Amino acid sequence: MPDALDGAFDAAVVARIADAEDLSVDALWDGLRAVQDAAARHVGIDGLVYEWRTAFREDPLVARTPEAYALLVEPRVWDDFADRCGFDDRIRGAVMAVHDAQVRRDVAARDDELLGGEPLLLARA
Repeated sequence: MPDALDGAFDAAVVARIADAEDLSVDALWDGLRAVQDAAARHVGIDGLVYEWRTAFREDPLVARTPEAYALLVEPRVWDDFADRCGFDDRIRGAVMAVHDAQVRRDVAARDDELLGGEPLLLARA
């Protein structure tokens, strides 16, 4: 499991989704790491979350823990990550499914609480 993601993502959630999507666990961790790395390259995770909180019409921050930021972002954010990371539809869907499951679990969110955005979890370095 990648160190930067340790504590932010549950290995059991990743394994369950990898199995459901017929992907290797390592390939899914690589996808999760790619998103984290792409986010960190910009202005760092803290800086990016701050930037999004001031730039987006709706504050995307759902929850903050010592390990991670749970966010609801506009679909174009995921489009950008998919492009930057070179994801095909299959890995993109699996990576997004992990983020969705993890955010829902971490914030005990109901479906109606996650309207208006796509879940994204960024590990705090």
